[in-house]
Amino acid sequence: MRRRERSPEARQTAFVEIVKELAAEDDPERLFARIGERVCQLLGTDSASLCVVEGDELAVRAACGLEGPLHGAPRRKIAESPVGRVVLTRRAYATADMTRDPHWRGSEVVTRWGYRAILEVPVVLRGEVIGAMAALDKAPRKFSGEDTALLSALADHTALALERARLIGETQAQRQEAEVLAELASTITASLDLDTVLERVAKGARELCGSDMADPDSDAMVLRYLVGTRYQQYDTFRIEAGKGSGGLVVSTGCPFRTDDYAADPRISKDYLEVAQVEGIVAELVVPIQIEGRVEGLLFVQNRAHRPFTDRDEAILVRLADHAAIAIKNARLYGELRAALEAVEASQQ
Repeated sequence: MRRRERSPEARQTAFVEIVKELAAEDDPERLFARIGERVCQLLGTDSASLCVVEGDELAVRAACGLEGPLHGAPRRKIAESPVGRVVLTRRAYATADMTRDPHWRGSEVVTRWGYRAILEVPVVLRGEVIGAMAALDKAPRKFSGEDTALLSALADHTALALERARLIGETQAQRQEAEVLAELASTITASLDLDTVLERVAKGARELCGSDMADPDSDAMVLRYLVGTRYQQYDTFRIEAGKGSGGLVVSTGCPFRTDDYAADPRISKDYLEVAQVEGIVAELVVPIQIEGRVEGLLFVQNRAHRPFTDRDEAILVRLADHAAIAIKNARLYGELRAALEAVEASQQ
């Protein structure tokens, strides 16, 4: 049954309420959970979606509708996505019947899910297209200029809401990072036990980078502490220079990250079996350096397509610095203890 279209007055009232709701929301995930449904309510459509630009891809972040492309293809290359057109052209687009539109004819959106009409608008923030919003109907429908204006205005408010939520999230993340680093510095000061410190480094890396796994290794690249792992034979696992992502970092002394471990041509296949057991997709590795030498590595990995960022890398580098101090302290303590034992032995 088709929804009854709202009067202009009812639409305006609904729009104001939605804008107020967006302005009051600080959490991006809660914002994403609501925005698709609000588009459907505002325009009286069967489905709606919000996609955000992530590199050269569009990722679905909000969806409303019982079925269809909103859930079937959560991530696609912008150039390959039909909705990507509004990102590339920066212009709204509408079609009353996708079966008659060469751009959509034969698309799974039409042939499998049965959608006929679509209205798409870019989401723009300070002149940069950061996403796209779409409203879809399963019956032919000619979207009006008012429909386009409403969806475009809603896209503008969504962009502002996302920016506000991002800034709040960054502030909270910075506070969390400061707390973790302060705790880690305290741990290094209070404990001379290397395993205790590396455990906290691993947990801090996982916490601050939002990763599925974390593991710092030292002692000739033998894994020392692991969080969230599945592989059962790390006790015999060794990282060799030039092999795998870790081996690249050992060889170059530079951080390394990949969004697709298995398909990345820069990474040798020596440890691919381990990566497949772990389900690693994205990975970030930084060196633990002491006096210009790579003495260890700090890894974080994700089992989903959640690429690590410049901020994640900066955090991991700082954590690696703390790990380096802990390793130096442990070595110094070991040398002092050995010297003391030698003195005590000579006096007996």
